Amino acid sequence: MRLYLRTLLGKNVIDSAAARIGKVDDLVIDETQWKANQLVIKLESTVAEELGIKKMLRATKIHVPVSIISAAGDVVTLIYKKSELDQVIQKKP
Repeated sequence: MRLYLRTLLGKNVIDSAAARIGKVDDLVIDETQWKANQLVIKLESTVAEELGIKKMLRATKIHVPVSIISAAGDVVTLIYKKSELDQVIQKKP
C-alpha cells in the first residue's frame, strides 16, 4: 500500500483508545534507506500538558517512530495510549 505525504498532512492522530493526540505535521525520511522512520505530530495543547512537555511559543511537536502506526485512513491511529507516548517519543534528528 502506498501513502503520500500530502494525504497524511493535517490528518487527526488518535491513540489506541481513540483519544485525539493531534495532527500529522510531517514525516522524517532516513536518507540512507529512503524510508520514512518518524511521524511528526503537532500535539493538542492538553496532550502536551499531560505528557509534561514544555509548551513552546509555537505548536508543540513530537517525533514518534512510524512503527507505532496501526492504521492510516480518515485518521492516523497509533498502537499506544497517549499516556504511554512518553516511552516512544524520539528526539529530533
